[in-house]
Amino acid sequence: MTGDGRDTHVHTTHHLTVARTARYHVLGSERSNPRSLWIACHGYGQLAEPFLAAFESVADNSRWIVAPEALSRFYLETAKSGRHGDHVGASWMTREDREQEIRDSIGYLDQVYQHVAGAAGESAPSLLALGFSQGGPTATRWALRGKSPIEELVLWGSLLPPDVLAEAGNEPWLRCRITLVAGRNDPLLDLQAVTTQAKRLEARGRRVRVIVHDGRHEITAAPLRELIAATQA
Repeated sequence: MTGDGRDTHVHTTHHLTVARTARYHVLGSERSNPRSLWIACHGYGQLAEPFLAAFESVADNSRWIVAPEALSRFYLETAKSGRHGDHVGASWMTREDREQEIRDSIGYLDQVYQHVAGAAGESAPSLLALGFSQGGPTATRWALRGKSPIEELVLWGSLLPPDVLAEAGNEPWLRCRITLVAGRNDPLLDLQAVTTQAKRLEARGRRVRVIVHDGRHEITAAPLRELIAATQA
């Protein structure tokens, strides 16, 4: 209460964990026993099912490719009248309540892995985390802070975010190889920045592979095949 007798109001913020339904899509026969799982995080404004279509040219029942969909969907176009367009996308996080969204995404991806690995048979397949564009920071934070046994982290059209670079000396990185995939004609990613980050990580003793392709900000078949050959080497 103030000195003049008026009540004062205190604003406090609270968080509540709630159950919600998420979806993911899988390339790979449920009758097969895959040797590897790829969990691939899509970019900003994408949905998981069309994103997964980019991997069809390398689909193989020995390798399940799983695309979880980010938890925040939105309309990609809205007219001044308020009418929404036909296309919907999803986002892994925004700057609003950022740290909580990061924690939610990490927990979500851990659950996806547990759910898919449980259906993959008795022998545990190797786990590769792939992040495209905005999905790159999401996959990176999962690799560093999550509970899943990620053996390889692939950042496609993306870089490790600054907050993760600050933690790069932590133990989980010692068990995780990093691959950076970049297009020479990508308007959203400077190839020199990729080279610089790779050298910075190697200077810290991290295992880094760089794959450069002739494409733009996209996932295409030729660099995918190169990635598969490299991960199997």
